Amino acid sequence: MPQIPPVEVLATASGNGREVYIVLARLERAKWFKQPLFRVYDGYHRDVQTSPDRRYLYYLSAQTWIGDLKRGGSLKPLSSYPYLCVFAPNGRCLFGKALGVPPGFVGECILFDLHNNSQKVLVKANVLGFGWYPDSRHVWYEQDQSEERRSKGTRLFYQIDIYTGKQRKLSAEETRRLNTDWEL
Repeated sequence: MPQIPPVEVLATASGNGREVYIVLARLERAKWFKQPLFRVYDGYHRDVQTSPDRRYLYYLSAQTWIGDLKRGGSLKPLSSYPYLCVFAPNGRCLFGKALGVPPGFVGECILFDLHNNSQKVLVKANVLGFGWYPDSRHVWYEQDQSEERRSKGTRLFYQIDIYTGKQRKLSAEETRRLNTDWEL
């Protein structure tokens, strides 16, 4: 019989009393093991994930938080505003969009550089979808369009170089490849 590899998930769990922790839960040989990673003070969360290199943990609640898994300690706020983020494939940066942006309001997308502990606004627009290119240098995003454009099926996608800030509109073929090449 083949050996089933372990399954790992990030979750929140209550500790002693009212304390809530982000835990790494691991199912191995039909048993669950859990390792507390960080204490959280707002048990309500929208997203939690680790970087591809397993160095950082991103946690989204009423704020955007980051934790260094190698150093331990506590979660540190990246922003007092909530940003839905995705890690770069190399784990160095987070790219995120503001949550709770009402229709018609211009939101923003932020690049958080975790190694330099810096952040910068890359996009000021109402963004729908977004993500990284495999090179960890470019991000793509879909900009919300007017009702007229949406009814005609027109969707506009852009690419940004995170180092130079150069932005360009993606062709229809490049946009199709976002879905097929990276299984989005």
